[in-house]
Amino acid sequence: FTRYSDGVDLNCGCPQRWAIQEGYGACLINKPELVSDIIHQTRNAIFHGRTKEQRSEPVNYEAISLIKSSINIPVIANGDIKTLNEAEHIKKLTNVDGVMCARGLLANPSLFSGTEFTTLDCVKDWIKIAIETGTPFTCFHNHLIYMIEKLQSRADRRYFNALSSVSGVVSFWNKNIVLMFP
Repeated sequence: FTRYSDGVDLNCGCPQRWAIQEGYGACLINKPELVSDIIHQTRNAIFHGRTKEQRSEPVNYEAISLIKSSINIPVIANGDIKTLNEAEHIKKLTNVDGVMCARGLLANPSLFSGTEFTTLDCVKDWIKIAIETGTPFTCFHNHLIYMIEKLQSRADRRYFNALSSVSGVVSFWNKNIVLMFP
């Protein structure tokens, strides 16, 4: 791993001669044990701040900090990070190289701009992109549920969550945008 790596791509099908000569790409297709070892070693380098049994408990940032201070590879903190302030606080607290905040970004895709809630422009952009690209309804709707949840009354949330068509969502949006974004 490098400090600036976003992920690992094994690309076991690359046919380029130089890749095969270096021992990766398509030649890995004939080395399933090596591919398995690569995956297992990657898995051995990953940890989480809580176990699956602790899913409703807070992340153990002390453990993350201890691991970070004990090894010389990049460490990313993850879990229970829902705001930009929390991300910055956890990064400082644990001295990690970065943070992930999936739930925070689901609820507020504009989180890194420092806003407390999803911005109107962000919601409009999602609706436009999802419709233009033919995003499956469940994905389109579920992302909106996360984005506008804190901006709705309980009754509106129940109604919105039960919608079952793009036209229903768009109609609801057009009628309620003023209430959610005064």
